[in-house]
Amino acid sequence: MTKKKHIENRKTNTLKTVIFLYLFLIVIPFFIIDLGGYTITCKPIIVSTISFFYSLLSFLIAILTYKNLNKLKDKDFEIRNSSLKKGLLVIFIYFFTSEFEAIPLLLLTKDINTLPLFVKTIYLSIYEILQISLIIFILKDEIKKCIKDIKKNHKQYFASCGKYYLFAIIIMMCSNLIISFINSGNIAGNEQAVRNALKTAPLYMYFSAVIIAPILEELTFRQGIRNIFSNNKTFIITSGLVFGGLHLLGNINSAIDLLYLIPYSVPGFAFAYMLTKTDNVLVPIGFHFLHNGITMSLQILLMFLGA
Repeated sequence: MTKKKHIENRKTNTLKTVIFLYLFLIVIPFFIIDLGGYTITCKPIIVSTISFFYSLLSFLIAILTYKNLNKLKDKDFEIRNSSLKKGLLVIFIYFFTSEFEAIPLLLLTKDINTLPLFVKTIYLSIYEILQISLIIFILKDEIKKCIKDIKKNHKQYFASCGKYYLFAIIIMMCSNLIISFINSGNIAGNEQAVRNALKTAPLYMYFSAVIIAPILEELTFRQGIRNIFSNNKTFIITSGLVFGGLHLLGNINSAIDLLYLIPYSVPGFAFAYMLTKTDNVLVPIGFHFLHNGITMSLQILLMFLGA
């Protein structure tokens, strides 16, 4: 292959990746709005203004990505380009499959609420396992590397990252107390939804929150986003805010509820920071296991005590 042909092929591949990135950024808000059950009631001028600036930001990200990819040497370019594509694919699959989560149940009945609880919980468990399996298949190279690495360095990683987790927990608890005081003692909408679901289906909720969520969320919002953003600061900020924002979906009833973005984002920042320090997604997965296991166990204890 001639040098000119090689350059043309590289530019074409870069352009394809950047166009995919731009389209992905444009589509994601629609997935988020739909998953959150939101209805846009703002004035058209406000919606238009927000849409314009978001489109402009997405375009700037695409341009910067294009420039950064073109600066890389051939070997580094191939690695970075492949990594970025996999990251985009993982996040797209997470949102895309979630859009069709209820369709198989709707084939059984028009009203999902009429189905027995055990049918719904078994189905949801299988669905989540399949979703994780698909993402693991995409990230299989990264995960194989992480498994080999964690066997050698697990003690070092968990000892060094423990302080980041404790620091995040302190900030999370303090911010929750302050927001609860401002909100007249009310808890976050997401927290209330979890408590309600725990009363209805405790076994499924424990399995989903303690086992499924840490794996699915860390592979998606840590490893997936890390594959997209190589810059540490950009990755940590993006990963934490996306993680925190998704925990607010469908539970924003007032402006005060937006403050809960702080306690929900802080663990995301900590988990993302752990990934930058260790380059091993199994570390934040481990701490996410620990975090959700403790919080769900406390919820069950409070439920039994009638608190």
